[in-house]
Amino acid sequence: MPGQPCARALDCAPVADGECIEGNCLVFSEAQGFGSAVVDLSFARDIPQVPASGQVWFIDSRRATSGSIGCNDILSGSIALDDQDLNPLTSAPKYLVFNCCGTFFPNNLIQFIRPSESVMAIALGYERLDAQGKLTTRGCTEGIVISKDQTLQDLVISLEAI
Repeated sequence: MPGQPCARALDCAPVADGECIEGNCLVFSEAQGFGSAVVDLSFARDIPQVPASGQVWFIDSRRATSGSIGCNDILSGSIALDDQDLNPLTSAPKYLVFNCCGTFFPNNLIQFIRPSESVMAIALGYERLDAQGKLTTRGCTEGIVISKDQTLQDLVISLEAI
């Protein structure tokens, strides 16, 4: 319920249909709609091998309990992407297959992202298909704005070896 107390996003609505912002529910309506993003993934040249598959997450940087998070919190591992204090803006991460050689994978369209003015995009790369095996690369971009019925162009996430 909008404005009701909460401890996590799932207290408010199904995943990506609501958020828990500083202990209060914010439930998305159909009028708030969705946005999209065209994501370019760039892998550092010093990685031993480009991952076989990956995932891209869109998270509101505002936390369920209080305050906000940044890319350093995610990249350092101090906060996991399945942490109940986070507010995902998509129902699931976007799954990608890196089926070619190279260090730049452009034009990955990601749709059905809930609008927010405080978004982080996180990309993870895995050694095997289906986002399985060892996590080999990760990257994050913050300060993103996702708007209703708009497609954010040229969002670049640079991934580094772990």
